[in-house]
Amino acid sequence: MASDARNQGGATRDGRLAEVRRVVARAERRLLVADLLRTLAVTLSAAVGGLIVLRLVQQVAGMAVAWREVAIGAGAAAVVCAVVWSVVRRARGVDVARRVDEGANLRETLSTAMCVSGDGSAWSRAIVEDARKAAVGVKVREAVPIGAPRLWPMPFGLGLALAIVWLSVPRVDLSGVLAKKDREQREEAALVEVKAEAEANEQKLAEALSKAGLDEGLGQEAEPEVPEPKTAEEVQRAALKRLTNVADALREKRDTEVGPRAEAMQELMRQLKTPGPGPLQELSRSMARGEFEKAQAELKKLADQMASGEMTAEQKEQMQAQLDALAKQLEQLSQNADKLAEALENAGMSAEQAQQMAQQAMSNPEALQKALESMPNMSAAQKQALQQMAQSQCEACENASNMSSAMSQMAQGMSSQGMSQSGASAMSELSEQLSAAEMAQMELASLEAAMSECNAQMTSLGQKMGSASWAQCNNPGDSAAQAAGNSAGGRKAGVGGTPNLEGNAGVDTDFGIEERKAGTQTRQGPIIATTVVEGMQVKGESRAAFAEAVETGASAAAEAVSTMQVPREYQDSVKRYFGRLEREAKKDKKD
Repeated sequence: MASDARNQGGATRDGRLAEVRRVVARAERRLLVADLLRTLAVTLSAAVGGLIVLRLVQQVAGMAVAWREVAIGAGAAAVVCAVVWSVVRRARGVDVARRVDEGANLRETLSTAMCVSGDGSAWSRAIVEDARKAAVGVKVREAVPIGAPRLWPMPFGLGLALAIVWLSVPRVDLSGVLAKKDREQREEAALVEVKAEAEANEQKLAEALSKAGLDEGLGQEAEPEVPEPKTAEEVQRAALKRLTNVADALREKRDTEVGPRAEAMQELMRQLKTPGPGPLQELSRSMARGEFEKAQAELKKLADQMASGEMTAEQKEQMQAQLDALAKQLEQLSQNADKLAEALENAGMSAEQAQQMAQQAMSNPEALQKALESMPNMSAAQKQALQQMAQSQCEACENASNMSSAMSQMAQGMSSQGMSQSGASAMSELSEQLSAAEMAQMELASLEAAMSECNAQMTSLGQKMGSASWAQCNNPGDSAAQAAGNSAGGRKAGVGGTPNLEGNAGVDTDFGIEERKAGTQTRQGPIIATTVVEGMQVKGESRAAFAEAVETGASAAAEAVSTMQVPREYQDSVKRYFGRLEREAKKDKKD
């Protein structure tokens, strides 16, 4: 019974004290929030002050700062520190009750009740009962108010100070870090720009090479593996070296393979004469001008006229006579080896031996190779050039012979009724031969377009890489090579350097050459002018401009090498390049 009474008395005390504890708990939460606001004002002020110091250090020492990450981290740290600090040192129990007593003017009623709640005396029960009655009427919001902390202007003031420091404090590079950083940033931006430009130029060059039917990796076969360029200058040097190799490969292919073949066919067709009046006049003229695409169109036009019956019997007879005449001319031209004989005679053979060897080489190129091997005074380059000329002449003569055979069969298949089956087949063969000649011209045009793109990029790189002397070091030699190539047939659309009229010599200017045939007609009339030159007639173009360009380019290259404007790894290549051009110029003077 005594135990039950004690339990009942404890439960009664707990029930009376529950209202007091409820008030104290609410007050404790409000005190925690108020203390958190005060602490947060302090920690935020410290964080902003730290940012001000960090900004000043950055402006003076030039250190790199990721401000977005730093600002987020500083704010988060201020909040976390404020929360942790407020929770750790928050008021509890009797301390909170005392704050409520003070705020509600209860004269320590609640705090006393919590202190004596464990005592079972009548006095303690009376104190607890009074506290319960007082707690019921307490307005915790008024007793423990939450207001703005006294330090709340400090974070805002420091934030304004940070803005002023951020905008007004100049950069003072005491350690040189800022200058180094700016230089690195500029170099990085220049590297990105140069790489993008190099990739775009490489794409253009690849497209030009693809149109020419060449491998995109042309000029890279003999290139050793080199480390990836890390600076804009290294990227430009690598691109310039690549372009130089491609230009050399294109020039060699043009001068030794494509150019001689197309030039030999054009030279042979130039000797073709119009076989009198008739339907084949425009066809023969187009062939003589080397306009094989137009000749194909004229041949198709004739085939359509014959198929539709528009051609009269007289026109058919004229066409048959013209086919016979053209077939004879082409057969004679296919046996003409005068140009090769002249070249062999200039190489050291007698006139009779050169003529005999040229005729023999037209049917048996191996005989010419054996004959050239027995000539010790001739260089390997001269032997290769003669062999290439012989091969080109053989191909041109074979093409002319096939055209002659096709025209002869067409003439035999012509009648007043039209063209026989064999004649139509021969006409198709003639079209194929014209198409082969046109393809040679198109290959040469595509090759020269690729050379023009390559030379334009070399000129642009030369201008961007430094002084005019460095640009001339790359440019005049190439222009000289173009001049040498132009002498072979006047074909070129390239890039070169020309003096400025205002005296700024060496300024590179892009230019192009477009060939046009004037639509003139030659009529009978008096000779209006005559020029007589004493001496032997020399075919070809003057090499004086070539020699002058080589001399100018060699001087500019020597100056660039001596002043170290040409990198050391490229100096030997530059010297060999201009040395080869000087030897060519001297050989031309001797000739």
